Amino acid sequence: MDAAGFLREYESLAPALHAWARLRCQGPIGRAITPEDLEQEVCLAAWAARERFDPRSGAFRPWLFGVASRVAAEALRRLARGRLHRGRERRVMLVRQLHRHP
Repeated sequence: MDAAGFLREYESLAPALHAWARLRCQGPIGRAITPEDLEQEVCLAAWAARERFDPRSGAFRPWLFGVASRVAAEALRRLARGRLHRGRERRVMLVRQLHRHP
């Protein structure tokens, strides 16, 4: 998916993703990450994987929420290992990861 298509699809689903992140952060994960940080991680992961999205295989919404579920599961694993970081420190780590894996 090209950048413009990704942004168009993502923006249309942003309110639903925000509601999803708020619900997810009510549980154990919410002690370590804010809904906004979770949303940002999902956006970065989806952006990095956007070229793997194939509209012939299904719609963008289930694909995006699949990415979101994997991001949340990884955040819970990091939380359990004591390696989940909040705020700016986490964003710096994510940007470094994206630069290593374009």
